[in-house]
Amino acid sequence: MNERKQQTTAPKSPKAPNHGEPGQSQRKPDLFHREFCYRLPNEARDLEGRLRPRGLAVVGNAGGGFLEDTPANRRRFIAAGYCWPPEKPVPERLRRGLDYNHNVINRTAFCAAIDNNIIGAKGSLVPGLLEKRGLGSFLGWQQKFSRVTRRQLSGALHAHFIEKLQLVYGLPENFGLQELWLQTLRELNPFQFYELSSKKKKFHIAAVWLTPLKWDGQSFPVLDSMSQQYLDIVREIVLRWQQGQRGEPDYTCITIGSCGEPDALQGYLDSGSCLLLSAYTQEGCTTSALRFPGPAADGYSLWDRLAPRQWKEIVTQVEDRLHYLVESGFPGTMSVEKLSEETGLRPGIVRQCFREITEKGEFIFKKEEGTSFVEKK
Repeated sequence: MNERKQQTTAPKSPKAPNHGEPGQSQRKPDLFHREFCYRLPNEARDLEGRLRPRGLAVVGNAGGGFLEDTPANRRRFIAAGYCWPPEKPVPERLRRGLDYNHNVINRTAFCAAIDNNIIGAKGSLVPGLLEKRGLGSFLGWQQKFSRVTRRQLSGALHAHFIEKLQLVYGLPENFGLQELWLQTLRELNPFQFYELSSKKKKFHIAAVWLTPLKWDGQSFPVLDSMSQQYLDIVREIVLRWQQGQRGEPDYTCITIGSCGEPDALQGYLDSGSCLLLSAYTQEGCTTSALRFPGPAADGYSLWDRLAPRQWKEIVTQVEDRLHYLVESGFPGTMSVEKLSEETGLRPGIVRQCFREITEKGEFIFKKEEGTSFVEKK
């Protein structure tokens, strides 16, 4: 019984020699080759029951099932989740490998910040630039969002999104990834819709985190840079999702987060749309507008909520700068204009921060001769 079991599984080979890609003899070992590619130290039967000779290059799990190392068998092995039998889960180590460079931390922070910002938009003012000049523009400022709703992709559309991503990654068409792999890709590329409405206006907002990969199906996937192809996919999914919704929106907003520096990108949506990209690097997060619907409002508005920065963080930034100026003995007036210059925030946002900060009782908000400023009590 024991002898038969030894014949149907490959003996462990702790430091099996790397043999590179099938048909290649000289290649620097990588993680995939070190983990899953080795030569049989003794005769053994593969997963299909064929007796294989000693020294044969194989692909599989050490101590588990294996097949001869060929491009076709590598694709089968990878599609199964880097393990045979395929019912076993995708190794947690591999998930961590795809989330290096703090990808998982940034992805979680981005999604949480955008969700908090958009859900918090209920009761806030509809951007006034939606209305034409004159009385309509003034009335536009008085409109408020009365309803904010999360919307989901349908199962079929979400599957289409993942299929499109696989092609951009470099995987062959109909590669046949197992469900465990597909679930991993959905986790790495979350896609969330929101619908905001007032009495007269309706907005659609798509919040997407993209994990660009370079993956030929012959080795481990590695993180890649954001390219125009990813934006094209997101735009297609947004348009297809909107076709299934009741009524057309007045504005479509897309906010995308991703790790690393992006390639040169174009935001070519129509005039009723805006597109923001937040790129996370080791230096921090930079949000740029690839297309914006018009000049930003002076105060904190919906457009600011599309960036992964919450209102309380903005208030804290202004408050910290006020304390710094006080402690350093700044002799001038801590005016809206001064803090706008110090923080890079628009004057209207600083003014809103002043009002909230003074509610804590440490500073007093004043306005003299058209200048708004705060003083330490």
